[in-house]
Amino acid sequence: RVQLPQDPMQEISLILSSSGFNPAEVRPQSGRFLLSIDNRSGSGDLVFKLSRPDGTLIRELRMSGAGGDWTEAFDLSAGTYKLSETNHTAWVCTIVVP
Repeated sequence: RVQLPQDPMQEISLILSSSGFNPAEVRPQSGRFLLSIDNRSGSGDLVFKLSRPDGTLIRELRMSGAGGDWTEAFDLSAGTYKLSETNHTAWVCTIVVP
């Protein structure tokens, strides 16, 4: 029995500045990926929400302090998702999973 090596997980890096996420839209190759946020916004105590178009919350995370990074693995089904920050309505990144 041959064990096939698992594909390396794609990493998607977002930079958060005072004007929002860069890039504002990402299209991972599959629903299994690492999402990392590099907080360069100067804002601390951020609350991010990953949700489906119907508003269903998938994940909420808190980042404290004015700097720092956050990385988490996701395995999402095909569809369009929204990553937003609760106190900054313009800070939105759209994630489109094939």
